[in-house]
Amino acid sequence: MQKQFQSIHSPNKLSCFLLLIVPIMLLSLLISFLFYLDEKRHQDALHKGEEQHIIGHHEQRIQKIFHNITTDLKILSDAYRESSTEKNPQASRKNITKILRLFSQHRQIYHQIRLINKEGMEQIRLNRVADRSVLVSQEELQFKGKRYYFQDTIKLNPGEIFVSRFDLNMEHCTLELPYKPILRFGTPVFDHTGKKQGVIILNYLGQEILDQLVEKTAQRLNGKLMLLNREGYWLYSEREEDNWAFMWPEKKDHTFAARYPEAWKTLATQSTGQFLLDENLFTFATIHPLSDGMTSSTGCSQPLGQSEQKIRAGDYYWKLVTRLPLQQIEQDHLTSARYSLVMFNVVLFLLLGPLGWLLISFYASRETTRLELNHFKDVLDRTHDCVFMFDPETLLFTYVNQGGQDQVGYTTEEFLQMTPASIKPDFTEETFRKIITRLTEGEPKSLFLQTVHQHKNGTRIPVEIHLQYITPDHNSACFVAIVRDISERQQAEEALKAAHQQLLTVLDSMDAMVYVIDTASYEILFLNKYAAEIFGDITGSICWKGLHKGLKRPCKSCPNTLLRNNNDYADKSYVWERQNPFNERWYELHDRVITWFDGREVKIQIATDITERKIMEQQLHYNAYHDCLTGLANRLLFYERFKQELARAEQNNSKLALVFIDLNKFKPVNDQYGHDVGDLLLQEMARRLLSSVGVEDLVARMGGDEFVLLLPGIQGKDDVIQVVDKVNADLEAPCQLSLTLELAISAAMGTALYPDDGTLEDQLLNTADRRMYSNKRQRESDLP
Repeated sequence: MQKQFQSIHSPNKLSCFLLLIVPIMLLSLLISFLFYLDEKRHQDALHKGEEQHIIGHHEQRIQKIFHNITTDLKILSDAYRESSTEKNPQASRKNITKILRLFSQHRQIYHQIRLINKEGMEQIRLNRVADRSVLVSQEELQFKGKRYYFQDTIKLNPGEIFVSRFDLNMEHCTLELPYKPILRFGTPVFDHTGKKQGVIILNYLGQEILDQLVEKTAQRLNGKLMLLNREGYWLYSEREEDNWAFMWPEKKDHTFAARYPEAWKTLATQSTGQFLLDENLFTFATIHPLSDGMTSSTGCSQPLGQSEQKIRAGDYYWKLVTRLPLQQIEQDHLTSARYSLVMFNVVLFLLLGPLGWLLISFYASRETTRLELNHFKDVLDRTHDCVFMFDPETLLFTYVNQGGQDQVGYTTEEFLQMTPASIKPDFTEETFRKIITRLTEGEPKSLFLQTVHQHKNGTRIPVEIHLQYITPDHNSACFVAIVRDISERQQAEEALKAAHQQLLTVLDSMDAMVYVIDTASYEILFLNKYAAEIFGDITGSICWKGLHKGLKRPCKSCPNTLLRNNNDYADKSYVWERQNPFNERWYELHDRVITWFDGREVKIQIATDITERKIMEQQLHYNAYHDCLTGLANRLLFYERFKQELARAEQNNSKLALVFIDLNKFKPVNDQYGHDVGDLLLQEMARRLLSSVGVEDLVARMGGDEFVLLLPGIQGKDDVIQVVDKVNADLEAPCQLSLTLELAISAAMGTALYPDDGTLEDQLLNTADRRMYSNKRQRESDLP
């Protein structure tokens, strides 16, 4: 009770503490927040400047690479003109070959260096293999006259340079593996007389440009560096699978615009810039690597086609882009600042908190004690339970709350002269002392009992008592009894017992089996008389042992789990049917989960015997699918089975045969001997047909004297002929229909074999029917 009072008054102590600490902490948090904002602004400015520096640095490096390559081309062009002054062509060729070879060995950035004559035939080709320069033999030189870069270069004037698009190298019209990023630089060459003799083509290994981007990207933990061509395709991307997408038709939509459509709108319309979009900082610049006197083209999608469009120097450009996720910036660069500020405030709180709390506690403890004492009696007087305190030695009451006074009708002054035995007519003081002695000895620690209190006016009141022996540290020991009037509860229990008995009486009177089963343990809690007469008194046994035979676990169809876990059956019954193996009778079961009288969750099951109904349903089902005269399958069953077997034959790649049968001259039998004899003859024919085929085969009567055989296990035409011969022999044997009447009759047959004669129902049915009538006409024409 003391703890309860402390919890009520502790907010006063807490509020004083908060009034002292909160202003200090708020001031500290405000200063920390302002410092964090300043640090964030500083980091934002720092990263924006760094991104612009990276873009500018790579732009200058790319421009320098292009300048160096154009310088190389001019040097080689001049060297060719000087070599052409040699009067001996062989000496001139040898001289230029030596120059190109030395150039290739020292300038290892070129994948290939080629001298091509004006007709398009390679004159000299040097290939870069690992770290060596290899001169290609005359036999391996190729004709390049139809390649777009030759055609675009040969048209240029002296000093002009052609630059191809940045793509992957192709050899013999296929992409070279491993992939080699290539930029082709070409310029026409002239002899010393100024006459154009061909072109020099430098295949620059563009991997040098990309390696610089890769190196910078590896150094950057956060930002993504990208290089795009003028169409927005990645030359270098965040993801390797997006690079060079324009080289594969199936990757035509792998563009920057497809992934970042809003960002591309800005990149496509501006030359340089920096902007925020979707929590990313984009920085970009447009690189125009071509200078005056340089041209390019779009090339051609076909290896031997002409360029689709020429591109002027100003229209040839790349986009260099960085993407810096702002969230990652905060995580990597501002986390330490946040952590430091949080730790500062935590340490400040840890230092000020205990000191402030001790100060507040010192002044609040006296006030709290005073308030607890004042509230103690008031709280006990307001509680609904009755509280009685009495002395362990004298047994005299020391305190009784207002509830206790109201319960038995005595005043505080009267109680102080009384003992618990005074209000307990079923106890004497001696018997009461024997009970409480156990508590003073420490076993048990509390006592729970039900008895009666007697009101001052003589009325007996049933009560429930929780008695405890308390020994405070600084006060005398005492007994505390919490007493609750249980008159209403006892009345409810009596009413519940009466309702329980009434329910059991109703269930016993039902003309159906009723079970009540614990859903957790499967224990049978109740069987009505109807069920007990069938299964005996099996109350207390497990349901799947008492109601069934030979089961070692709950039956598979048991709905216990369904009823407990499915809210759909919370307010309605689950209805199902089952044949009980105990007595082999069919029952319709209505199951519902309810709460039993003892509080357990149970399933109540009402089982109505429907055996006769099931027998009637089975008979109706049989009659619907069988011929009433012969007992054979009727037309409806035949068509259903035919569809099933046809689908199975198609699935298993097996064969299926149909045999249509029509009795010859059956009508004269009916006319001469009557329909009774005709019926006997049809029944005999049905028996013979059943004995002529296998267990898996189907014999059906289609109507009148027409029958059909369905043979799913057939292997081929020979098997069909064998079955037909056997059926013919069996049907043509004389029929002894009575002691004085013996008849012989024949049949016409037509067959169809799946898939030889067709794969569809109608095809097979029509084929068998047509063949049957053809055989029937043939046989009737042969008869006298």
